[in-house]
Amino acid sequence: MNVTLLPSQTHQPSCVRLRSDPSQWLQLPPGCQQLLPRRQSSLQLDPMQVRQRLIVTLAAQLTKIPQRRKRLLLVLPDKTRQFLAARLALDAALDLLAQRDDIRLIVLFGLGSHPRMAPADIRTLIGAERLSRLQARAVPLLQQTTLQPLPSISLSVPDLVEPGEPQGGTIELHLPRLLWCSHLTLVVGDTELHPYEGRCGSGGLHKMLVIGLGNMAVIKRTHSLEVLTHGDTRPDRLRPLEWCKSRGL
Repeated sequence: MNVTLLPSQTHQPSCVRLRSDPSQWLQLPPGCQQLLPRRQSSLQLDPMQVRQRLIVTLAAQLTKIPQRRKRLLLVLPDKTRQFLAARLALDAALDLLAQRDDIRLIVLFGLGSHPRMAPADIRTLIGAERLSRLQARAVPLLQQTTLQPLPSISLSVPDLVEPGEPQGGTIELHLPRLLWCSHLTLVVGDTELHPYEGRCGSGGLHKMLVIGLGNMAVIKRTHSLEVLTHGDTRPDRLRPLEWCKSRGL
């Protein structure tokens, strides 16, 4: 399988139709630029090249760590998300383990409020051959879920209701202690449109850490009806032209 990276060109349309939902049109304010793929001069990037680059990058970062035994934490999504990037990261980590004897690898699945995955789910998710290699090296496969949370550290973070506008209060964010006990943490996920909310970022760094590894209070706060129905979260709940006008565009 190849991943195609295409150079882009720009133009200035007055409205665009969403490819993910052709029935939806978005009226754009004057001066907006839209990036479009350019079909010629495409660059073919093989996943093997991605894995090799990841190996080189991880090796360089691990070399900077002075400790003799280096703890590498790999944070992965659960079975409800795409797993292409996670498999590439697992392959890179396993290759590093075969090359070096100074790495202690720990795999942590961020489940959010989802229930723990059964062993069969994990086997299907990562593949039987990868699972066998991990088990042969006694790599811990841990799962963080609000139903059975791992030991955590509590942080007070600003409470945001309106996007980007602090309300003056704070909310307690609990994250696994493992994040502070590891020398290097690699968070891996396929960033895609959220399957229910229609916003982007599902599988991204913020989602993987704060939601995948976070506590129920933060998950409820960021997934409340007030947030999910907010125009900045789900602009397609309004007609595009009305949404633009409501934002002063």
